[in-house]
Amino acid sequence: MVNQVKINQWLKERQIDCDESFADALHCLAMAHKRKCNKNLNDIWQELGIHKRNISYWRYHPNSTMTRSIRRQLIIERAVALFSLTEIEAEVLANKAGLTRIGQAPFSTVFSEKLRTWGGKHGNLYDHVGIDKRTFYKVKSGKHLRKEVLLALLIAMGLSIADIKQCLAAAGYVLSTSLPTDLLIFHLLEHELKDKSGFERLYVINDHLYEMEQPLLESIKRE
Repeated sequence: MVNQVKINQWLKERQIDCDESFADALHCLAMAHKRKCNKNLNDIWQELGIHKRNISYWRYHPNSTMTRSIRRQLIIERAVALFSLTEIEAEVLANKAGLTRIGQAPFSTVFSEKLRTWGGKHGNLYDHVGIDKRTFYKVKSGKHLRKEVLLALLIAMGLSIADIKQCLAAAGYVLSTSLPTDLLIFHLLEHELKDKSGFERLYVINDHLYEMEQPLLESIKRE
């Protein structure tokens, strides 16, 4: 079971505030739609393809990997249509779920460019990240782009925050100010790990995530 108490305390000690969560934003939109259209809330959840218990689960498990990005994207697109959201409102909602709707260059193009600039051996990279060669080349070609794997690769490469954000956006993700783990990762990269190598950054971040009882980035932990 993911423990939100520890990570919330860690963020509070550093005076880092989480923005409104995806669950709370979706609930507010549903309540406004309920009042406007005089609808039953359960009917609204049904139109979005979810249940009330999903909202409760996401509220208390904002970093849960149980809800995959494809399902979140589908829910967001249904919300855009049902609540008549503007493009800006839709992007704000997507960002709260750690996603982006804004089109980007193909991930394979962006990532290959970063790999060339990085210049290290691919085998060394995917060994440290803890994935096999086949998985690495699937990612490189733009397939099976799980956020945890992408973050592990990008951090291990020692990329800047700007480059990490660019690659994530090309894969349909953002570092969200509504997700505690994203805030932790951003803070560590921006303030505490600037002088560390990429591999060291990944190890330290995973050590923190482990201590906070959060899902780890795809990685072999250092003994």
